[in-house]
Amino acid sequence: MPLRKKGKLPGPVETASFKKEYGEDFFQIQKDVIKQGQRVIVVDDIIATGGSAAAAGQLIKQAGGTLLTYIFMLELAFLKGRDNLDAPVYTLLSGQEEKQS
Repeated sequence: MPLRKKGKLPGPVETASFKKEYGEDFFQIQKDVIKQGQRVIVVDDIIATGGSAAAAGQLIKQAGGTLLTYIFMLELAFLKGRDNLDAPVYTLLSGQEEKQS
């Protein structure tokens, strides 16, 4: 089931906010798309600060789901985003270093 930025999904939705480096943004999920107690895994391409992933987890719980884990293709480990998540985190690639100027 898709989680999208605010205003992209039809019908009644659940909304969660998350902080970005330059402000606040919102994710939404359609109401009733998750059944009470349904087990859900969040899959995303990249984890940086963990803010958007945490909002996704919050939406799953608001909708009545049980969050099992987060899976990412790439982790920017120096930003410590996994520290902001409340379920196990698995990544395919990690250990990226902050670019020095």
